[in-house]
Amino acid sequence: MGLTNVMSNAMAGLRVTQSGLDVVSQNITNADSVGYIRRRLNVVEQPIGDTSGVARADGVQRMLDRVVQRQLWTESAGAGYTSARADLLRALDNVYGAPDSSSSLGAVFGRFTQSLQQLAADPSSNTLRTGVISAAQDTAGTLRSLSGGIQDLRMQAEQGIGAAVTRVNQLLDQIQSTNSKILESGDLASSAPLLDQRDRLVTELSGYMDIRTADSGNGGISIFTTSGVTLFSGSNAMKLSFEPAAGVGPDQLWNADPALSGVGGIRAVNEFGGSVDLIAANALRGGQIAALVEMRDKTLVEAQNQLDELAANMASALSDRNVAGTAVTAGAATGFDVDTAGLLAGNQIALDYTSNATGARGRFTFLRADSAAAVSAIAASGMSSADNRVIGIDFSGGMASVALQIQAALGPGFTVTNPAGTTLRIVDDGAANTTDVTALVARPTVTGFAAGAAEMPLFTDKSAPNGIYTGSFEGRNQLRGLSARIDVNPLVVADRSRLVQFQTSPSTPQGDATRPNLMYQRLTGEQRAFSPQTGIGGTASSYRATLQDFAKRVIEQQGSTIENGLSLNEGQQIALKSIEARFGETAGVSIDQEMTDLVGLQNAYAANARVISAVKEMMDLLLRI
Repeated sequence: MGLTNVMSNAMAGLRVTQSGLDVVSQNITNADSVGYIRRRLNVVEQPIGDTSGVARADGVQRMLDRVVQRQLWTESAGAGYTSARADLLRALDNVYGAPDSSSSLGAVFGRFTQSLQQLAADPSSNTLRTGVISAAQDTAGTLRSLSGGIQDLRMQAEQGIGAAVTRVNQLLDQIQSTNSKILESGDLASSAPLLDQRDRLVTELSGYMDIRTADSGNGGISIFTTSGVTLFSGSNAMKLSFEPAAGVGPDQLWNADPALSGVGGIRAVNEFGGSVDLIAANALRGGQIAALVEMRDKTLVEAQNQLDELAANMASALSDRNVAGTAVTAGAATGFDVDTAGLLAGNQIALDYTSNATGARGRFTFLRADSAAAVSAIAASGMSSADNRVIGIDFSGGMASVALQIQAALGPGFTVTNPAGTTLRIVDDGAANTTDVTALVARPTVTGFAAGAAEMPLFTDKSAPNGIYTGSFEGRNQLRGLSARIDVNPLVVADRSRLVQFQTSPSTPQGDATRPNLMYQRLTGEQRAFSPQTGIGGTASSYRATLQDFAKRVIEQQGSTIENGLSLNEGQQIALKSIEARFGETAGVSIDQEMTDLVGLQNAYAANARVISAVKEMMDLLLRI
């Protein structure tokens, strides 16, 4: 190799070394910069003639592991989901308070039942009557407070969705702009800063939504949700639209029909005006937005359902009479007659039966409705379960029509007739013996205080025209949001003797314990069926327990949900940190490594400089010869 070639090699080495020093310097300078990906100089051999070549810098390579990066985005979506959910669950925990505190729902309800027990022991005591009223007011006030706190959290989630959607739109716009610049440059080697910027934006986006990306091959990318909805097509970004509700209450629920929805929906709109409802399409499966939607529309709604069920059953337990059916025989068929007089809109007729083919027991609950619209609302309410079908019956057409509607609902295994007046008769199928009717009960609501019935409307619904809770579906579902409206009947507050006196002719003795005993037994000893919409005891079958036990289960259920949510977030944050550390091992800057590379480059620079110096001396010597 001639001196000229040696000189060329050394000069090329100096140039490559200088470029390497620039890259190392850039790495060290940006060691603490968020999203900066470590660079490495690519060095290739440039041939000179047939037998030799020189070193040449061939661009800068980002030290990025795409597989780990995609795992990072997946874990970021998971962490965004669990973190947003944990924040609201912590707030929900504050709403309920410590389970063992004197102000907890369980403690307040316990004081109420205890006050009734004490009054039953001494019904004539005005002090104990006042204690019952005070405990009842505390119970109703606690339910209202808890309901208000839950709806405040739903509103917080609604606002959080709005803020998150705004930020997602900003990120998609910035990704589109950055992606365009990368494509315009046409040189990925010189676009490292832009690629870093785009990756930072995509990483932040992954915290809001679960995403996946596809490379276009020329440096561009496309972005989709994991369910397949396009967010960025590679040239145009979708626009998310969200119109938050001005306020959120128990009646304001999400519906796929925007005209019926009481809260904001999320749509992804493309440049041509086409759109996708992300909630209806179940396209949000991870990230902060998915968690906020789930909390707003499921977790907190279920918590509200639990309070409403407790309030409704508490009111009904004290105000509804149990009118048991009378056993009858019609040929080979057996069953019951029940008097439906006094049933108000929303009141129940409960039919218990046994299937002789399977031995399974079930129930039909027929709710009185006074309009076709209420029947439809009952059907759409989701109150039915596998063991308790809830069906609306329109009473506006008379008892003959009622019998026909119930017959159609029950089918051929039963025979339903109206033998006289307001009496309803339901018997089994006789000789066919496929079913047995085991009980038939009507439950009319008592609206007064001294008509001879021990039941009384101690709790009222503030929004009802007459204040009485019956479970009506006329105009609205009275059950929904009852815990936000429940109160103690002002007539009882004004006259405490109503806690004892249930008839005037003859007048109930002041020391009569019938009414206090009934109220105490209804709250602590009577088994009641609670809707699967509460999520307690499963979502397929109704949950049967006393009101006292149900109140305890509400506290236990919420405590378990909160604890599990916080535990899940802790685990997910650990998983995120683990993948971040793994990602940093390749993409992050290690000062120790960079200093080692720097020393090597300095030595290479010095070696090439010495070669050049030696060649120069040799050429000078040759020139002097």
